[in-house]
Amino acid sequence: MSEESINTIIKSLHPIERDCLQVFQQKKLETLTAYEIDEFSETLDLNKANRGIDWLKKKDVLEVNSTSNEFYFLTKQGETALSKGFPEKKLLKWLLDNNKPIKIQDLSKKSKLEEKEQKAAFGILKKNRFIDIDKGIVKLTTSGIKESKNIIKTKLEKILEEILEKKENFLVNSDNKIEVDLLKKRGLIERSTSTLVSASLTKFGKKLIENFSTIKEKYIDQLTTEIIKSGKWKDVILRPYKVEIPVPPYLPGKRHFYWQTIDYVRQVWLSLGFQEMEGTIVQTSFWNFDTLFVPQDHTAREEQDTFFIKHPKKGRVDNEIFDEVAQTHLNGGNTGSNGWGGEFKKEISERLVLRTHTTCLSAKTIKTLREKGYPAKYFAVGRCFRNEKIDWKHLAEFDQVEGIVVDPSVTFQDLLGYLNAFYKALGYKGTRFRPGYYPYTEPSVGIEVLHPLKNEWIEMGGSGVFRPEVVIPILGEDIPVLAWGPGIGRMVSERYSEFLVDIRSQYENNLDHLKDAPIWLR
Repeated sequence: MSEESINTIIKSLHPIERDCLQVFQQKKLETLTAYEIDEFSETLDLNKANRGIDWLKKKDVLEVNSTSNEFYFLTKQGETALSKGFPEKKLLKWLLDNNKPIKIQDLSKKSKLEEKEQKAAFGILKKNRFIDIDKGIVKLTTSGIKESKNIIKTKLEKILEEILEKKENFLVNSDNKIEVDLLKKRGLIERSTSTLVSASLTKFGKKLIENFSTIKEKYIDQLTTEIIKSGKWKDVILRPYKVEIPVPPYLPGKRHFYWQTIDYVRQVWLSLGFQEMEGTIVQTSFWNFDTLFVPQDHTAREEQDTFFIKHPKKGRVDNEIFDEVAQTHLNGGNTGSNGWGGEFKKEISERLVLRTHTTCLSAKTIKTLREKGYPAKYFAVGRCFRNEKIDWKHLAEFDQVEGIVVDPSVTFQDLLGYLNAFYKALGYKGTRFRPGYYPYTEPSVGIEVLHPLKNEWIEMGGSGVFRPEVVIPILGEDIPVLAWGPGIGRMVSERYSEFLVDIRSQYENNLDHLKDAPIWLR
């Protein structure tokens, strides 16, 4: 490589890379560890040294070797034992100074040893027959008196000092293994692993070092307003900036990706001029089923599909529209329908359930429009519950995004337009609709979107125009009500499919997933 090319590379070096190479140059060494660079440099710490080594390796300036070493370090208990003395030595000395037998409970108060220290001291002294405990009375034995009068630095203390001094260079051998195991068992030391990174100059790196000192110009790494205003930028060399240079990952604080999705969905509907509906998760069967023209003997209303509340079992129904809803079920009322026939029981309507969908909020909101008037556009994002067997693709709870448009002038084409605008805002390139059947709407369509990466069509949920049997009893007249209610879970699973192989993972607080999950932006 020509000298001109080498100088070009030198001019583009990051300040951290320059400082790393200066250490090699000043110490006249071909191999250094990250710890040594940290020690010899006035400007670099260990993190910057490792970063500089990594960058220079990518430029073929350094060759890197990593070795893993096991080492021991002192725990807080170990540091206390080394600085203030082992608990067994402190207890021996205290017993000798007091020179008389003492009750265990009194010893606990007077020796000023912590409970954990005292238990350890008792065990060691009793094992070595330095104390005798009889009927709760502690006294020194002959051996204990002799030992306490001749307290010297024990081998355990010496090993603790050696570990503290040598750190990674401390070696376990046959002479100290028993004591090391004992210190570990007592919680005075712990074992850990460190990775030692050593960097050696490559052939190209050595040539670059030779030319490094010949570059004398003053480089500017940051262009400030002062430099621009003063005109100094004309007299300095600006270091070329490489946008592709590797940097440590930046992991900012952020909400759980599931709630990011919900927030984003909420913002989309608000931006389209919709108002948000809210309501409790416990609803009467009247609002959850009856107002939506679900027969009272429908299988969806059985315990294997729905969570019923035990205490209290019943709630109040809306008496203003109860008779109209009941007649619609029995004979169609004034909707032009034949209804379901059979019986319609108020006690069934009063049963409290965990809502199985957010459509009950739509029904309640439509009822308020008798007084508020319309046109009106509403949406809701809420938790729903169904008595499902939990596995990798089913949960007993889920979130649903609900929407309604109440307007005499809207058409089925408007429904498709709203849904197309919503999914386009979520980043899907294409939307298509297929005829479908849903209990509360007619006509009804299923929603499919084109996956932006897989280029495949995926189903997202259902939509349609509320049936007259739903609208007339609640609102009092038959006007078009556009409605939709896809689940949030499908959106989350599709967006974060790289780690959501199990639907239960949507609700986990897996730190790796939370760190790696991208912010919901399309």
